Amino acid sequence: MLTIAEALLCAQDKLKDGDLDAKREALYLLSYTLGKSVTALIAYPDNTLTEDEFKRFSAYVERRCLGEPFAYIKKNRSFWDLEFEVNASVLIPRPETELLVEKILSLDLNPKAKILDLGTGSGAIAISLAVQRPEWTIVATDMSKLSLDVAIRNAEKYGLNNIIFYQGSWFDALPENIQSNTFDVIVSNPPYIAADSGYLKQGDVRFEPLHALVADKKGLADLEEIILNAKRRLNPGGYLMVEHGYDQAHAVQALFSQAKFSQINTLKDIQNLDRMTYGVVDSL
Repeated sequence: MLTIAEALLCAQDKLKDGDLDAKREALYLLSYTLGKSVTALIAYPDNTLTEDEFKRFSAYVERRCLGEPFAYIKKNRSFWDLEFEVNASVLIPRPETELLVEKILSLDLNPKAKILDLGTGSGAIAISLAVQRPEWTIVATDMSKLSLDVAIRNAEKYGLNNIIFYQGSWFDALPENIQSNTFDVIVSNPPYIAADSGYLKQGDVRFEPLHALVADKKGLADLEEIILNAKRRLNPGGYLMVEHGYDQAHAVQALFSQAKFSQINTLKDIQNLDRMTYGVVDSL
């Protein structure tokens, strides 16, 4: 059987033909296969793999060579110091989206605040808030049952009892008994990529669900629906926060202005790109 060093060299040879960092990718894939740290692999390169281990490792390498995201292979992604199950029915949580969580946690909200997360996907935003603020009530929605199944499993993993999930399109997902309820914060990372964008043919995005990525009106359709309908769902002084494309800030700000929000502001992500815009409902 092959040693760790030999298996890594074999994998690197296959991975080097793409745009990947072959050495790094091989180490991470073998670490996942064996359930051992990268440090342990480097420290003991002469340890051997069993036949089954090498078969599984080779299968993962082949999938990665085809471009499948490592998060989908591993079925896991870190977000806000938590671990989330992910699969091809949900977007892979990204560090840029942590900006939404960070901003919401920085607000001076009612100790019993109610938060609505529209299009929750894996539940990354809603669950991160629910873990950090167990006294808050979090309502999370998604149009996809498959996505909600993932989010519910992620919530169950952390034993949360302050988060409720509903299936449906944006505000229509809310059941009649809470249709008239209002929230202190509404947050959403909706689809915002235009259908003809070349970005959809790059990297991990090629494997992610299109319904969670693409929107009509050059990527603005869902943002428009959320922004123009959010105000009546917010308490006085309440916030609407949305993630959007780096080049959509002016269009999104215009929608906030059209909807009569105040204190409209756009924040930059970790790459210094416009990524999140928020507005406030004027207090009575």
